Amino acid sequence: MRTVLDICLLLFTIGISDLPAQVKVSPEIGVSYAPFMFYSANTKQVAEGVDYMLGINGSVQLTDRFLANLRVSYVDREDFKWQDLVLRPKYLYSTYTQSDLNMELSLLYTISEAFDAGAGYTLVRRIKSEYFINDVDEDFLWQYNNWNGGFHAMIVFHYRRFYARLTYARRFQPYDLVFLFSEGQDRFDLTVGYELFGGSAGGK
Repeated sequence: MRTVLDICLLLFTIGISDLPAQVKVSPEIGVSYAPFMFYSANTKQVAEGVDYMLGINGSVQLTDRFLANLRVSYVDREDFKWQDLVLRPKYLYSTYTQSDLNMELSLLYTISEAFDAGAGYTLVRRIKSEYFINDVDEDFLWQYNNWNGGFHAMIVFHYRRFYARLTYARRFQPYDLVFLFSEGQDRFDLTVGYELFGGSAGGK
């Protein structure tokens, strides 16, 4: 975690220094689709919603053809509320909420002036993840904010300072939920960004 944050700080620091031709820093916005399902005592919940994604991206030109890229993004995932099989006479409902922070370190290859493609390592941090049981007399809350790793591949289309990015990521394992069994490790992102500084407005 410390290493990733150090890389983010380094990219930002260099980007506002005297090396704008080598470093590009840009905000991103888009959508993320990460289908998964989890099983409770007597129900199955399926997450197939498309969620909004916000992020910041930094890239460093290594050679004429290769560049290192770091993207940090945040997604507030779909919430669930359901009634389960619970042996408590005053039980009302259960809820599950989840957000994630994604960090992707990539090595990209410049195919042409308009296209980059590459792959790398994905680190995912679950934040504000809660499994909640509402009861008339007493509530039960389990919070679990843990790490998960994986890999990803992406392709980037450039037009002047604008770009569009398509990313596929796969976690190494499904999330381990308290009292719930889950499936689903894939994620698809479609984002657009604008280079605030670095590079040139006429192209790459």
